Amino acid sequence: MKQKLILAVACAALLAACGKNEPEPAVEPTPTPTAEAEAPKPEKHPPVTAAEIPASFDGASLQSGRLVSAELSEAGTAILTRTEAGENSSGGRTTGAFANYKAPETRDFSETALEITIVAKAVGADSAPFAAAYSTNVKGNSGWSEFTAGPEMESFTFTYTVPDHPNRVDLGSDYIGVSVEEGVSVEVESISVAPAPAE
Repeated sequence: MKQKLILAVACAALLAACGKNEPEPAVEPTPTPTAEAEAPKPEKHPPVTAAEIPASFDGASLQSGRLVSAELSEAGTAILTRTEAGENSSGGRTTGAFANYKAPETRDFSETALEITIVAKAVGADSAPFAAAYSTNVKGNSGWSEFTAGPEMESFTFTYTVPDHPNRVDLGSDYIGVSVEEGVSVEVESISVAPAPAE
């Protein structure tokens, strides 16, 4: 019995000694966080030329917006009437009736000065206030330019220079919006875009 006890103690000591000689498990280093790679800047379209800017839209080209409807008349003009209450917005498609200007889908208009002309008159009144705006797809907008239409068709013009945003590229249409207030209607014969005259 004594020999068995001595043998067990010796085995335990031997196992303990062997355990001390085992290599300690390797510790994996903590990876150093790496900065995320910057997204590539979008490639600009070719610069627009003066010859590519002009465009014209008749009454049938205008679409109803969130607050203003565009109804086609027998004469081919658009009758604009307020259909909803709310704050006018000149961003996106605007809240007014609008026309799609497609040239910016394939050309860069950065720092290009545009002249926008609306041919319009009041409907059923001697005068009717209205407002117009040019809105880019991603580069901002002109804000509203305010006018008062009379009983005869006449031209109303404003200018807008498209800003240069190096990290923004238009991938869709720009918009020309026309808004009217409640209680008045405006008849729009045409909307046109052209290079702004040099100052």
